[in-house]
Amino acid sequence: MVNEINSSIHSSLSTAGKKSERVETVSAENQQQAAPKNTAATETIEISSQAQLLSKLEAQIKNLPEIDQNRVDTLRDQISQGTYEIDSSSLAQRIIDFEL
Repeated sequence: MVNEINSSIHSSLSTAGKKSERVETVSAENQQQAAPKNTAATETIEISSQAQLLSKLEAQIKNLPEIDQNRVDTLRDQISQGTYEIDSSSLAQRIIDFEL
């Protein structure tokens, strides 16, 4: 099963068609066996630059808040003070644009 997963990952990543970086990994078990023998088996996978970029972007997105709390606080204050103004023409146009 591990070989199937590794094979599918390798084939998926190598077919991305972008410049790739070579990464070598050694399992913990192989490292322990390799220490006395000094003949570790390594697995090689290629991660495309596009996949690396997607991974970085995903990590950045996970760190973003889902709610812009500053905007919420500002709007809440404006509403409670009675200073929040609605531009009805702009609102109507946005509803029309959304429906089209």
